[in-house]
Amino acid sequence: MCSSTVNDYFGHSVGDQLIVEIGRLLKQKVRPTHVVARQGGDEFTIIVTPVYHLHDVYQLVDDIVSISKQPIAVQHLDMRVSLSVGVAMYPYDGETSDTLMKHADMAMYRAKEQGKNQYQFFNGEMDQTVLQKTMIETDLYEAIEQKQFVLFYQPQFDVQTKKIIGMEALIRWMHPKLGMISPGVFIPIAEETGQIIAIGEWVIEEACRQIKRRNEQTGLSLRMSVNISPKQFLKENFVEHIDSVLRETSLPAHQLDLEITEGVAVFNEQYTIHKLQQLKRLGVCISIDDFGTGYSSLSYLRKFPIDRLKIAKPFIDGMTEEKEDVAVVKAIIVLAQNLKLRVIAEGVETLSQFHILETLQCDEIQGYVFGKPLDADAFENTYLQNQLPNE
Repeated sequence: MCSSTVNDYFGHSVGDQLIVEIGRLLKQKVRPTHVVARQGGDEFTIIVTPVYHLHDVYQLVDDIVSISKQPIAVQHLDMRVSLSVGVAMYPYDGETSDTLMKHADMAMYRAKEQGKNQYQFFNGEMDQTVLQKTMIETDLYEAIEQKQFVLFYQPQFDVQTKKIIGMEALIRWMHPKLGMISPGVFIPIAEETGQIIAIGEWVIEEACRQIKRRNEQTGLSLRMSVNISPKQFLKENFVEHIDSVLRETSLPAHQLDLEITEGVAVFNEQYTIHKLQQLKRLGVCISIDDFGTGYSSLSYLRKFPIDRLKIAKPFIDGMTEEKEDVAVVKAIIVLAQNLKLRVIAEGVETLSQFHILETLQCDEIQGYVFGKPLDADAFENTYLQNQLPNE
């Protein structure tokens, strides 16, 4: 959880105290000869000197990252934070303080890209990566203004009836010079810069227009699933925006499925419950995306007004080789059935995986084995036959 998120949820007083607590914990992890300083925002700099063995540096960064494993008490709250650490070594990575700071910063952002709660040592290839990142960040502003984004759609099928019941909207960036840029490249940057809010709002508006038109043309009642960024969910007027889009497009609310991650649950449980209840009053469907890989807690499943669990792809990948993964998937399906929730498996890539899911009575599937993401026209031509391809 970054400081800006804490400030938005709990106020600057809590955010400031959290920074103080993190600084205190960092000082506990280092030796008296080391220097701990706040760089700005939620960033800290640690100057480690002297260094006799590289092993000591590895041990130190392991200790620092371990701070994320336990909640931090701030006022009446237990806060969990994620830490990313970048390391630059003198004189190998620079001989001046400015160069060392720059390279440590590059390494830190690479650690963030790897999933947070990790550390990275600087290497020369990171200079080119940072240059590309800066270019993408700059071009994103123009992409938003000039509407360079397009939506692709991946079908979702009912396992028992073998009929298409919905689709997931997946954003693509058609860069005028670089061609199609993968969301895996630009979405993390958009998240970091806050541009994800404007992008996310466009995705919802466009997806709702598309599914409304498609359902009217075909006489179907397909559901549109849209991924919601934590920052987008956090925005104060998020519910109002959803309501406004539903009214403008005249889309029946139950045909819109909002996918949120488990991570949203740990920011502020009561706030999240209140917001989800507001969305449910609108009539939209709510799914937990990548279930099983985040801050899994059985307590929120019974508290949150959700409709579906979306089993994370790593569990699906291992089903044909690891009995443990089959057991996990089976447990999730049984749990969902007892809670009267539907289950969708994403990332289904083989018929063997599909047959296992069918045996386990999974409700819905999504994956390359039956449907790759396609643009709107290709999707209509390929998947609106309401029939899975022949096995």
